[in-house]
Amino acid sequence: MIKAEGKDVVLRLCMVRLRMPEAEARRKYKAFFQQFEDGKMSRDHFEQLCSESLDGDTNIAQLCDTVFHLFGGRNYLDFYQFTVITQLQELDLPSEQRLAWMVETIFEEGKDLRRQEVEQMLESTLMLEYGDPLLAARVREEISLPHLVERASLLRKLKRCRTLKKHYEKIIQQNM
Repeated sequence: MIKAEGKDVVLRLCMVRLRMPEAEARRKYKAFFQQFEDGKMSRDHFEQLCSESLDGDTNIAQLCDTVFHLFGGRNYLDFYQFTVITQLQELDLPSEQRLAWMVETIFEEGKDLRRQEVEQMLESTLMLEYGDPLLAARVREEISLPHLVERASLLRKLKRCRTLKKHYEKIIQQNM
């Protein structure tokens, strides 16, 4: 996973990977660090923020479990991680492109990814996107990842995944 350390690195990641204008990235960075001087948003604070900003139908505890699982299970989110999650909610992309966006945003290009990290990300992201706890297991079974996998290879496998294609088609039919 991307390790975003140092203000300039984090801002560059936000601008490039999250396609965020520089002024917006700087404004959000400043606001985050004014509120969280150590650069870490606690799980409790994130949960409180979610309950204030999301509708009553959202299972906040499950959402928080999923988000924190996505980023390795620590009890805090750093600025980049928090910004990824908020940008994911604001993205105007079709479902099939959102998963690829998460893979590209979370994992560094050119580095081998450990299967465990990839499976954790898939499980969390698919749960965030679709709320289906079984979907990740079906996808994992179909794409059968080696111990180490390249990001590009993972993206190709996900694009060819019949389970995801069927799921996307089902979503499209439900939205018609």
